[in-house]
Amino acid sequence: EKEEEKEERGQAQGKAAEGSGWAWTQRLGCGDHMQEHQRSAVGDMIGREARGAPGHFLVMDVGTGKTLTALCYFLHYVKQHGRNLKYFLWVTPKAPVESTMKQLRDKWKAPTHIVPLPKGKEQEVRQGQCPMLLKEFAINVVDMDFLRRSVRALTTLASSTFMVFDEVDRMYGDSLRTSAALQLAALAPMMIAQTATPMSNTKDKRLAVWLSNTENYPVTVKNWQVAANAMVIKQVDLGIGTEPELQTLPMTASVRAVHRDAGRRGAWLDVARTTQEETDEFMVKIAVDLATEDRKIHKHGGVLLVADSREHVSKLVGLVAARGLTAGGFDQLTNSSVAVVVVPKNYNRGYNEAIRLGGLVTGVYASNSADRHQMLGRLKRLGQVRESVKFVTVVMEHTILHVLHERHLHVDTMNISLQSLGDKFGKDVLLGLG
Repeated sequence: EKEEEKEERGQAQGKAAEGSGWAWTQRLGCGDHMQEHQRSAVGDMIGREARGAPGHFLVMDVGTGKTLTALCYFLHYVKQHGRNLKYFLWVTPKAPVESTMKQLRDKWKAPTHIVPLPKGKEQEVRQGQCPMLLKEFAINVVDMDFLRRSVRALTTLASSTFMVFDEVDRMYGDSLRTSAALQLAALAPMMIAQTATPMSNTKDKRLAVWLSNTENYPVTVKNWQVAANAMVIKQVDLGIGTEPELQTLPMTASVRAVHRDAGRRGAWLDVARTTQEETDEFMVKIAVDLATEDRKIHKHGGVLLVADSREHVSKLVGLVAARGLTAGGFDQLTNSSVAVVVVPKNYNRGYNEAIRLGGLVTGVYASNSADRHQMLGRLKRLGQVRESVKFVTVVMEHTILHVLHERHLHVDTMNISLQSLGDKFGKDVLLGLG
């Protein structure tokens, strides 16, 4: 009898969803595509919800299907609570806004809307009172940096809004962006904070404030690790190996000269820039060779080449073209005729199209372990047909960038600037390396 009552209640709730603007959720078949770890994650969130949890912190490795998991949990939630919901807000960093929208719309057939930049008078922008143009009963994908412009306006809608904070580790710092996101998360009837890299180190207490939105007891910097144990964590082996390789080239006379000069002036950023400039040709040669080999086996294959900045992207695209191979920036990722796709180091999240590529080639840049893990995850993800992907790091020997690479290997939890690195090791050490 209990099972029959449960079934009747579920049918009634489903009909309620069908009778609302969320009727499209009943037609989606994305649940049929879930793998076991995704079903388990959804089940865990349903169990937490039944125990009164106001939200969830979902941790799944890069490429294992967080987007589908969050969407399928929403399908469950809207069946239960659809009458009280009018909006679905999917907050994400700027770079993956377009690709997230395309995945939700094209692959999973969900109605989506990219939220435009909220505009208003200077005072409205400063006070977070710009109106945000949301579409009812659709998934509104929004750049996380837009929230601070509209946080006060959104608080009036928050109680009827299901929210997903994608790549939430980008919303940890002391900023207006983080403050706005946390305010909205606290007001939503249900929210999911999700990432593949929840902590930059084991002492990272910035998780506490986000975890407080996922538990029905006070979470503080003293007990946050207890709450962290209740995160929905699903790790799965995709069976895709990694072939790491370090390619080095000898220090040139000009690079040795700038290292000696920096010892007197402390201009370590200039040293790094010159070192990378003299490494670019060698790095591009490796990328071209690797892409050529990959396309012999995979017709639409190639390499993801990581640059330091957008300006660096333009230079590397030109160097690849000069070697007779097609190259393009991030906007050419889906163009199968492009063998080498060049992206800046911060374009490391939220897109799946790089699975057509078989290798990643990068220089050594100031970054943190989460960013490097996320970048490799663009290739190592569901849909990758290769048994393993190549991961090549290119660096000039005995330079400040070589020291930075060693630090990445052995202290891979810190985000250290090049200036700090130079100041830390000092001119004597760096000159000794040269």
